[in-house]
Amino acid sequence: MHNRSDAHILNPLIGHDPRETLENLCVCLAHLGETFASHHEDPSIHFFAVSAAAALRYEAEHIQQAA
Repeated sequence: MHNRSDAHILNPLIGHDPRETLENLCVCLAHLGETFASHHEDPSIHFFAVSAAAALRYEAEHIQQAA
């Protein structure tokens, strides 16, 4: 990958900056968890995915503050 815009063309989860990429991953993870939970009738899947997304958001905030 030569630059971010090339990467974004190949993978739309890659944002304009690392923060946006992390947010895109969080949203995707939460939606996947919701979908899998409904298909498998297991709400713990959604809880796990939302928890993982929240952990990513938490760390992204701390990375942003440290920079």
